[in-house]
Amino acid sequence: MPRDIVQSFYEKYPYPHVQRFGKERMEAYAKPLLAAAGMHMRDMRGKKILDVGCGTGEIACSMAMHALDVKGIDFSTNSIAHAQKIARPFGLKNIHFEKADLFEFSPNQKYDIVTCFGVLHHTPNFPNGFRRIAEWVAPGGILLIGFYHPWGGWEQRLQKTIARWMGGESPEKRLEWVEKRQGMRMNHHSQSFWADRIAHPRENYFRVSEIQPLFTKNGFQIIGIQSHKPEWKVERPENPWDILRFEIELFLRRKRFVIMAGTKKESS
Repeated sequence: MPRDIVQSFYEKYPYPHVQRFGKERMEAYAKPLLAAAGMHMRDMRGKKILDVGCGTGEIACSMAMHALDVKGIDFSTNSIAHAQKIARPFGLKNIHFEKADLFEFSPNQKYDIVTCFGVLHHTPNFPNGFRRIAEWVAPGGILLIGFYHPWGGWEQRLQKTIARWMGGESPEKRLEWVEKRQGMRMNHHSQSFWADRIAHPRENYFRVSEIQPLFTKNGFQIIGIQSHKPEWKVERPENPWDILRFEIELFLRRKRFVIMAGTKKESS
């Protein structure tokens, strides 16, 4: 099977490739993301967690500092190697990383929490990917999905267009253009950040109203909708006017990342 263009991209630019992780930062790194489900880090205790598209492993490692067991999967060999390197200094024995494509992965158990941050909008089939991931959540468990919103992503798309005009089609040329503009050489983290922002080969954007039916159809009750920071959230997920206010706020703040959380119904 030929390598997907996105897989090739992440082999060269593993993401997020965050630097300088001390114990205190690692323990709290996943906190703002889990807040979409109304969860605190202490709520990880005793939980089995699957992080789909774990990238370089920072979120998975953060959850493993508190959870019973965490598994991270990603189709990038380079990302998995970096994730294992991140986990090593913290002596995390309850985390396991595996190279796997979410469209081919077949776990032998259900998980209390399944997270998938910034992954499905890079796939050719968001609904099918969502359906597969939803099957891996145990009844009563929690699913957290992070995706790009078109209104909040306008600034990033503009930057990407300008980078293509000024730098060219290849990620390398676009990064060179950014370096010239900034007047400095990028480190690995900066390369990953800017490559993801201005050179990603496949990006799709979704309104909240497009993702809501996927939760319902797959047997979930939506319990939270927020941006990448907990203070930017939908107060009442069942209210369309609250959702519209939230989406307008995304546009004004130029924040493209949305997290939605749902609880799997016991009868599913």
